[in-house]
Amino acid sequence: MMILYKYVPEETLKLFFDHDATSFKFTPVGQFNDPFETYGVSLASEDKDSLMHLTLRSRINSDLASLCLSESPLEVLMWSHYAQHHRGYVVGIDTELAGFNDEYRCLITANEGNIDYLDERDKTRLIVSDKNFKNREIVKRILLRKSQHWKYEKEVRVVIESEKLLPIGSEEDRFYLHKAPGTNIIKEIYIGINNDDFELTVIENENLKNAIFKNNIKIKKCCFKKGTWDLNKVDYDMKELTDFPNVEFNILAGVISAFEKNEV
Repeated sequence: MMILYKYVPEETLKLFFDHDATSFKFTPVGQFNDPFETYGVSLASEDKDSLMHLTLRSRINSDLASLCLSESPLEVLMWSHYAQHHRGYVVGIDTELAGFNDEYRCLITANEGNIDYLDERDKTRLIVSDKNFKNREIVKRILLRKSQHWKYEKEVRVVIESEKLLPIGSEEDRFYLHKAPGTNIIKEIYIGINNDDFELTVIENENLKNAIFKNNIKIKKCCFKKGTWDLNKVDYDMKELTDFPNVEFNILAGVISAFEKNEV
């Protein structure tokens, strides 16, 4: 079993669980936040006078969609950038149960999707054509190379052709869903260090609540790692869910948490 992690805001956590399935949001490559995306290697056409490779880069941006995961649930910058400034969550995903190791469905599986962080862009010319631009090895060279600036993400990508996914939204704001059968795919949930709303989030979402208790999802609360700039984790007390709401307890917990943050 391989567990990889997705950093998400609160609203996204609610969307994972859909009765008897787990939903995953895949983003078209062209919507990624790195302006150098797909430019880690130079593309060229077989015909030196052709501009076909420029058209194919555009098609890669629209025809391929990716789920971007991480090897680590405790990266401070990842929490800041992708998990609502530490008010969101990290979800631990069993990639095998999710179908992300299936070579028939995925152009790049979770097993082979580790990003290669490089000091320089590859100056060799990668020959692409209409026939080969979705070739597995070519897609790897185009989508699995990024600058060292992004190394902190410890990113692993799962890439699927968009036509195999469920389209959501307008053409200008398009994303895709992959629905995996079963709700036991999510194995862990980490609560952000600034997140005080977990109990309310669970109580208000029956699918999420049922999945947590039915599948014994491990819940962790992020905390300071004493004497460092790093995050640590502690087991979440499930009584806080079963006893909620308990106003006096929650106020006391907040006061204790405030003291703990000062005792670094």
